[in-house]
Amino acid sequence: MLKLDDAIDEVPELPYFMLAICYAALRPEDAVRVFSAAFVFLVVSLFVGTLLKALFRTSRPTRYGRSVFRFGFPSMHSMISVGGVAFVYHINPVFSLVLLPIGALYMYSRLRARVHSLFDVASGGTIGAVIGFYTGQAVAWLSMPGWVEIICAALVFIVPIAYTFIRFRFFTSESK
Repeated sequence: MLKLDDAIDEVPELPYFMLAICYAALRPEDAVRVFSAAFVFLVVSLFVGTLLKALFRTSRPTRYGRSVFRFGFPSMHSMISVGGVAFVYHINPVFSLVLLPIGALYMYSRLRARVHSLFDVASGGTIGAVIGFYTGQAVAWLSMPGWVEIICAALVFIVPIAYTFIRFRFFTSESK
């Protein structure tokens, strides 16, 4: 049986895809705008998180992954899940309340799986909240040209799917 910690580790995008589909069904009139803004948040978060891992190179409680992602600080699962709550607050404060337990669950799962320290998780959540808040303020209501919004909205789905495929294909659980 697949444990929740394993599921969050292996396919962290899944709950967000399901929520995005629900959002698109409930609010189709602004889904493209919201998803394109979410792509900007995701790119900023991944860039900052990867840069911090490369700069600080802190060890994890257990061996995990390859490349820069083998380092602990900050927990990017925590950063993006908590940052997503702060980001979504600018779009719909009520919807951000739906995401809050998911963010907390991601933080808890990283500790329970023993792949991060409390410092990694708490700092990742804090950094993510700051990034989410400011990118939410800056881009959630930004008007981009229609073709840019469509490309970014598509990329918010394509990039995580491609990343998951690459991770499963080339970086299996044997590398952890």
